[in-house]
Order: sequence, then C-alpha cells, then structure tokens
Amino acid sequence: MSKPDYDLIIIGAGCAGLSMAREIARQCDSKNNQRVMLLEPRESYSNDRTWCFWQRQPEIDRALVSKSWNAWQFDTKDDVVVQRSATDWAYHCVPAETFYKQAQQDIDRTSSMTLLLGQVVVSVNSSPRSIEVETGAGCISAAQVIDTRPPSSERSNAASLKQVFYGLELRLNEPQQHTDIAKLMSHMSSDADGFKFHYLLPLAPERVLLEVTRFSKSALTPASLAGEAHKALQTYFPSGVAEIMRHEQGLIPMGLPPTSTTGDTRWVRAGTSAGAVRASSGYAFQRIQRWARTEASSFLKQQPLTGQYPVTGVLGWMDRVFLETLSRQPALAPDLFMALAKGVRADRLTRFLTEQPRALDLAAVISALPAMPVLKTLKLRRAGAHKLVTGKAFE
Repeated sequence: MSKPDYDLIIIGAGCAGLSMAREIARQCDSKNNQRVMLLEPRESYSNDRTWCFWQRQPEIDRALVSKSWNAWQFDTKDDVVVQRSATDWAYHCVPAETFYKQAQQDIDRTSSMTLLLGQVVVSVNSSPRSIEVETGAGCISAAQVIDTRPPSSERSNAASLKQVFYGLELRLNEPQQHTDIAKLMSHMSSDADGFKFHYLLPLAPERVLLEVTRFSKSALTPASLAGEAHKALQTYFPSGVAEIMRHEQGLIPMGLPPTSTTGDTRWVRAGTSAGAVRASSGYAFQRIQRWARTEASSFLKQQPLTGQYPVTGVLGWMDRVFLETLSRQPALAPDLFMALAKGVRADRLTRFLTEQPRALDLAAVISALPAMPVLKTLKLRRAGAHKLVTGKAFE
C-alpha cells in the first residue's frame, strides 16, 4: 500500500495555519523529513489586519511586535479609566504583514514544507489509507490534516454576538503628543444595533489605527461601519489627516455553537471554527500561538494531533455567563466593562484575559461586576435548564 503524499496537510494558511507551520519550522531539526503542505485560497498576502494581545514584556517575540503599551484606557462620555501594569505586563501589536512575512520565511527555509496559494479545498474525505483533500487542481492525500477553514456563515450567524469592526490606519498632519496609552474601548455606548466603541492605537507619533467596533446580535457587515469610522476620524482629527494608509475590517463570532466532529482522529480542526477565539473578548492570537507550540511538538514526535478547543472549566463558564448578559442586556455593556476596568487591577485583569488567572483574580472579576444583571442571567440559565430536564421547553 503506497504512502500518503504528505505527512500533514494544513488547510488554510491564515493565523492558525501559519502559526502551526512556523512552530514546526522552528522546532524541527535538519534530520526532519516529515512532509507538510499548506493550502491557502488567497492568491497573495496583504497587511489586512492587526493582532493584539497582553503578554509580559520579557516573553514577547520582538521580531513580530511592532509596538507595545504599558497603559490602556476605557472610557464613556462621562468617565475615563486608565490602567497601568504594576509589573511587566504590556499590550502588544503585531501587524499582519510582519507575521505573514516571517511565517513565509520560516516555511521557505524548511525543505520539507510547502505553501501553495490560490488553492481552494473542495472536499475532505477519510479513507483507510489517508485523508483525501480535493482541490480545484486535483486530489492530494495526507496521513493527518489540520483544518483551519473559517466557520460557515450559518454557524457564525448562530453565535451569541458578532464583533464587527472597520478600521483606518492614518498618517497624521501633526505628531500626537501622547503615544503611551492604547485606547482599547473608547466612547463606549449602546444603541439599537447593540454595543459600540472606538479602538485607537497610537502606532507612532504620526500614525494611528482607528477602529469602530460593535458587538451585535445581528450579522452587520463590516463595510456598514465605514461611515462611522470616517465620522470618528473627523471627530478625533478635525483638521484632517495627511493620508488614509489602509483599512482593515472583519467579523469575529463570539460564542460559536459547538462544531461537529470530523469523525476521524486523523483530521482535526483549529482556528476560529474550532474555538480559538475567547468568547467573551474576541481575542485569539495568543491562544493560537500556545496551541501551535504544543501541536507542532506532538506532530514532530509523531504523536496524535488534538486540534484546538474553546475555553473550558471555570473560565469557560464565566465567559458564557458574561456573553449571555451582554447579549440579553446590551445597554448595560458600557457599565459592565467600566466596572471591570475600575474594580479589577491591571495585572489581575490581564491574567484573567490571557487565561492565567489566580483564584484571587477570578474573585476580583466576579465581585467587580454588577450583581443584578449577572444574577438575572444565571436565573434565566437555570430556568432554561429546568425546562430541558422536565420537557417543558418543547411544549
């Protein structure tokens, strides 16, 4: 019986797929002969997004991170909170073009690894010998497959909330006076379409990334926020800007319903569709990096792959309750986020957001949130569970 064409096929070479490839390239040695193929539908890469995350300063990949901030701001029209780490936590920014370039360089220097652009996967099927991946150019086989394709539109629409954003990177006429604070949730408010805020990152004295972001039950298109983004531009910079350098946009499903299993342990999922996105915040970059390091090590040791999973346990439960509270009572969102910013110290909040909380961090988050909205959500969850048990949910 002939061997499969590849030891591993990675379907999709976006953040998750390229992160896995980078880790394989960095962890393997010159004797490695495990063949890896990446299939990506886009024809080329562009600077189409920005990934940000919290991490302690000594631990960051300085070749990837273009800018870091030791302070971050939350505000409404009536209130402002600026958080600063008491230790070495910082908020970091990775431009997509830097990440894509570095990943492609790692792939190019690894002789056993190939990246093919412009490859649309038509189907994936299991056979006793291998996993068969059908593309527009033909069929190839692999001993294992990591599938990072995004969730279907139907599944995304079923998410509890959708985080929709439209951003503009601007070159300013005059340098900014203050570039040491990242405004993560500015001008927070709610309206008929849900919760919204502005996201401002001072990338350099003359450059800024300005995004309008909404958490909404309905599937708004990112392009529908373009007008709001340009209006915000005029508000922040009434004298105009020297240049709109680029725009970025996206829709991040928050609280996706569970995905069905592939039915084959040789074919696993990763990325957004598999639960890489933190349901309560929309952050995913660091979760993907942690998964990729572990998964690449397993692959190189010829151990079974596990795929990626959503946050579980206490954190998963807290995320679900918080998300349901936002979904049921969007008008309360500014108060909820301001309560966290005021009531939880910076280092505690960042540990919670990066899935490294201590017991006291969890207690601080719980005690900071207004009790009544959360209790209402818990009451409704209990009522729903009771109906399912008694069968009354189907009457």
